[in-house]
Amino acid sequence: MSKKKLVLLTQNFPYFPGEQFLETEIKYLSESFNEVHIIPVSVSDHSGQRRNLPQNVTVHPLPNSKYPIVRAIQRMNHFVLDNQAKRWFEKDKRRANSMGKSATISLMNWLGISVRIRKFVKNRFFQAKTSSENDYLFYSYWLNPAAMALSMLKEQYPNITIVSRAHGGDVYEYRHNPQYLPLQSEMIEKLNRLFVISEDGRQYLLEKNKGQEEKLSVSRLGTRKVEASATPSNDSLFRLVSCSYIKPVKRLDLLVEALKLCKSNIEWRHIGDGPLLEKIAEQTKELPSRITCSFLVNMKNDEIINNYVSEPADVFINVSESEGVPVTIMEAFSCAIPVIATDVGGTAELVNETNGLLLNKDISAEELAKAIDEMASLQNEKMKNMREVALNTWENLCDADKNYQGFVSELLMIKENNNNGQ
Repeated sequence: MSKKKLVLLTQNFPYFPGEQFLETEIKYLSESFNEVHIIPVSVSDHSGQRRNLPQNVTVHPLPNSKYPIVRAIQRMNHFVLDNQAKRWFEKDKRRANSMGKSATISLMNWLGISVRIRKFVKNRFFQAKTSSENDYLFYSYWLNPAAMALSMLKEQYPNITIVSRAHGGDVYEYRHNPQYLPLQSEMIEKLNRLFVISEDGRQYLLEKNKGQEEKLSVSRLGTRKVEASATPSNDSLFRLVSCSYIKPVKRLDLLVEALKLCKSNIEWRHIGDGPLLEKIAEQTKELPSRITCSFLVNMKNDEIINNYVSEPADVFINVSESEGVPVTIMEAFSCAIPVIATDVGGTAELVNETNGLLLNKDISAEELAKAIDEMASLQNEKMKNMREVALNTWENLCDADKNYQGFVSELLMIKENNNNGQ
């Protein structure tokens, strides 16, 4: 029996930062494939801190210059000097041009990056005398230039098996300015399968890619089982928890404005760092005395979960203006914490009135304050029921064992069917 071999293309993983959800998934991949090869395509410093990996996982860092100007020149050279890249440019040139100069530049940049990745993958995995490129299943974690590189290889080697995940920013064009993602339909056409992490994302892509139903599957991310549950407050405080990178899309400024208007006694703790940390922290100085807040930064995933279960937590809150399916909500549910969240991306596939509160995306600070106060005023029995349903939601939709085992089984089936010509 031939060995099962996987090549996984990431942005940074196993290097920090980001892609922390692969920390869970890699365990399942390594258990089902004899060899797992990871190519982090964006890392420029390979001496940085990286996660621990299973023994059968090998990392192949893509050489990257530390200097942005050098990387920009290399991207343009790869694009200009590659015939396949120029042909692919023609496929999407008219659409990009209609979006303006920055979209056209984005298309050229993506193609330049894709050519560099394509060449690296080909040189590393298509030249071995002892194996064929058909031994491998190639998997891009994002529908980005890495997936484009695999799609370009598929054009040259039609028998290879290529799949990708798609999350949020790599799915929804309306999140970008201009509203453009290069060659999305071309990649979907070439992929053996695209795994979208939400039904909302799948439906969005189906609207734009009629007739590709068989190519698009929903495969949710998942979190590990937590042995303990969070405890509710037993004093006069209502305790809100949030967890995110502090950047504009997360709208923590909206939350602060809402807290100014809340009538309840509230303790808010936010977990996460980011470029807007100082600004948000400064804004919280204007909160009334009945509202207290704290910022917890540089916490690892297991430390975050430990915080949820060791400190009282009444509600998790997420007021993002866009999302895929927030894994932070899954983690809150795994600790039996109800959730207040905005109805964006696939959030509505998790949050509802039985396990929390789903809010209009364009909610005002006044409306958000009213929603928080309403949750704070709920009777203990009602909150207890919400906590139970939150945990049930995690068990049904977010359990890493179920989700990743199912995902890996699909990968193996796709590989087998492709090898058999089906």
